Amino acid sequence: ESTGRPLVILDLALTRDVDETVRALPGVVHLDLPGVRDAVPDAEVRQVDAARAIIDAEADDFERTLAGRSMDSLITALRSHIGRVVMEEIERLRPLQSRLPASAVPSVDGRADARVVAGGGVIRANGSSGAIAVSVAAPETTSEAAAKVSSEAADEPVITLAQAERALHHLAARLLHQPTVMARRAGQEGREDAYRQALELVLGPDSVGGTHD
Repeated sequence: ESTGRPLVILDLALTRDVDETVRALPGVVHLDLPGVRDAVPDAEVRQVDAARAIIDAEADDFERTLAGRSMDSLITALRSHIGRVVMEEIERLRPLQSRLPASAVPSVDGRADARVVAGGGVIRANGSSGAIAVSVAAPETTSEAAAKVSSEAADEPVITLAQAERALHHLAARLLHQPTVMARRAGQEGREDAYRQALELVLGPDSVGGTHD
């Protein structure tokens, strides 16, 4: 029964599901994908192009990120190498400090700057600049080292071994930041081998050990 309104047939299949002759029937409006495409105003087309440009840019960025991740094994090896060096230095301080009597190592007064004396090795921190200087003198006996600490404790603050350990870890993290950034960039630019060779030249093959394909 006719209602006086046109019959709208929407055909959105990639291959037409409605015969072309239907278009010619009276009271029928046939809409398909080509018709919808042709009806889209130019402004909408520009928006589609802009959306495609955004997608392309994000896809390129994702590919660069994946390329940078190709350096993960090298970065892990580098961090492990620096971490081992830091721990070796910390372990070297432990037995030296433990030989001093408790009275020879004053408690920390709340400030982060200080020194650790261990058999002639002294780590001093400058309270104003925060700089840490290391001096190594001729080997001393425990009593001589204790006497030196006692005589200097009045004018120089003292750091605990834990504070020295934190300082070393912080220093290592700062030193590793730029090499890590540059490693990612080298991976993104396809320069993995060149970066690895440069790192081995500066730090030795152990710094990137086990990362060769």
